[in-house]
Amino acid sequence: EALREGLEALIAPIQWESYRVKRVCPSTLSAEAISMNRSVSELEFVQMQFAEMTDPNFNFRDVKYRSKGIVVTDCKSLYDVMVSGHGLPKCKRTALEVMCLRESQKE
Repeated sequence: EALREGLEALIAPIQWESYRVKRVCPSTLSAEAISMNRSVSELEFVQMQFAEMTDPNFNFRDVKYRSKGIVVTDCKSLYDVMVSGHGLPKCKRTALEVMCLRESQKE
């Protein structure tokens, strides 16, 4: 209601999507890492979009607009590889996906 009246209000955008990965994946870990990377990219896009709408001095290169989001998985192998912080999957593509995820969570 507050937003409709032009007042400030807390918001929490949530998105969920089920889709088929369009790439052949050698493992569940690979498919889940690809999906999580896509989700993190969507999160960053929404953060930038919101910052652009609310800050007249918005500059997309400024890291102050990036905040950590909460990403959740039900894939134990992805959780383990993300939480452990060491070791990478043997599949090179999956390893790249995991490294991208780790990097995005550092910021």
